[in-house]
Amino acid sequence: MPDGEVHKILICGGVKGKVNALYSRVSKVINVAGQFDMLFCLGDFFGSQTDELERIIDGISEVPIPTYIVSPYTEIARKFCKVESGCELCSNLTYLGSRGTYTTMSGLRVVYMAELEVDSDSCNLPSSLLNDALAAEDYGFIGVDLLLTCQWPKHVNKLSAHELPIGCQQCIDSSSMLISRLAYLTRPRYHFSCGNGVYYERSPYRNHRVLQEKACHTTRFIALADV
Repeated sequence: MPDGEVHKILICGGVKGKVNALYSRVSKVINVAGQFDMLFCLGDFFGSQTDELERIIDGISEVPIPTYIVSPYTEIARKFCKVESGCELCSNLTYLGSRGTYTTMSGLRVVYMAELEVDSDSCNLPSSLLNDALAAEDYGFIGVDLLLTCQWPKHVNKLSAHELPIGCQQCIDSSSMLISRLAYLTRPRYHFSCGNGVYYERSPYRNHRVLQEKACHTTRFIALADV
């Protein structure tokens, strides 16, 4: 993102099919704070009950803000999007797919990984995402703006000044070396992840070795509660 550029962005955790509740809250925020550029929904967006989403796709309800979904490609997701790489569900509502990169017209750079790794100690990135992530080694690159993942990076809570909420232990147990590597390569300003229903914000840290590697963004890791 160009220096000095300001984006007004909303990011939420798992919607789980509660689309009406989501946009009710978003509308209230917009009424108070003014219009936002976009909304990212991270985690289980579709849930098991899809009636509310179907009403939106059928045009009965409207989407008040450009919305981008980062959610695992489940059986329910396949019902609405036939390809794992993503698709537009309706006006203002886009499923980005299970992994990839996205850059807005204004230059906001986003890397996302919605897939859940069964082997949490594996650090082998999908080739398509690895090629994009390796851009971190390009000259002048200091990091992307947003990294969105459904799993936590391994050991993210270590050396943090902020205490880990009890409800986040499951996120620690399923944390991923792959996501740690992705965070290291992409050096995000903000890394958002799912919080198993609990909000958690880690104290800021760096994804480079100070005085040994070129300086990059300070990273702020934030785990989001569900809608």
